[in-house]
Amino acid sequence: MRDILVYIHRMSRKFLKRRSTWRGTYIDLWSVPHVISGVVLGYLAYFSSLSFWNGFWIALSVGIGWELFERITRLSRTEAYTNSLGDIVCAQAGFVAAFLLLQKFNNPATEKFVVIALCIIFGILCLLGFRAFKYYG
Repeated sequence: MRDILVYIHRMSRKFLKRRSTWRGTYIDLWSVPHVISGVVLGYLAYFSSLSFWNGFWIALSVGIGWELFERITRLSRTEAYTNSLGDIVCAQAGFVAAFLLLQKFNNPATEKFVVIALCIIFGILCLLGFRAFKYYG
């Protein structure tokens, strides 16, 4: 068991050292948490009985607001402006996909499970990304 944990630790260190994984011109690994956040916003909009367009504009405002927050606080010191735009597009794609898929395939048994699983994946990816940011700035 210890060997497995050592192997996982080494692999995660190797993964974090790949700077290009977390930084891209348009899309990078940070695009995945943005898509997931868009999906969660799509779920929230759908289950709050918002219309598609009201939810769309709210999700777009959240995405733009987050990117502005990153710029103002210098959280993304080296992120290209095109990557910020790509993050907003990815979040909106996640929103649209979730909202439209829920209209076709609404399964109450799995709704909470999917949202919880997505939040856990989101948290893990953000933790890994934050560690990479701390290592490389």
